[in-house]
Amino acid sequence: MANDFSLGEAHVSSSPQERFEEYLQSRGKRITQQRRALVEYSGARHDHFDADELIASLGRGPEGDKISRPTVYRTLNELVEAGLLTRRPYREPGQRAREEYVLTPSGVEFMPVVWAMFEWGRKHLPNRSRLRLAHRGCGAEASVEIRCAKGHEVPADELVVRVGGR
Repeated sequence: MANDFSLGEAHVSSSPQERFEEYLQSRGKRITQQRRALVEYSGARHDHFDADELIASLGRGPEGDKISRPTVYRTLNELVEAGLLTRRPYREPGQRAREEYVLTPSGVEFMPVVWAMFEWGRKHLPNRSRLRLAHRGCGAEASVEIRCAKGHEVPADELVVRVGGR
């Protein structure tokens, strides 16, 4: 078909990981394994979380080293400054006031791409993450897949990019 394009022709915006790395480089900071783990965790969440929950969930970094509380707070501030997360106050009954972190609206829209990259990295990169995508409703592991509007699973060799609106 004349309006089909190979996937090699499609341009995709940079990932949150790449956006954060660019942000750090523009400020003369380096990307560490701990920062990568925090970005991965933040991107894998679709609900709010606070710094204490993040510290408890990650515990140790990808190379077995402990992720310090100051590193978590500093990186969360950098993710907010980079526009990937937003911070908002909340208080659970009987608890002190805290700040929770949520993805920005553009971050939410970008999540299928993040999840696909997360799954690829989990399967193919060394120092694989302990994090897994899961269905909150039943607890089963979840995976990323592409389906057409008729509900068929679409393998990569059958996927094309077309000009819409015709």
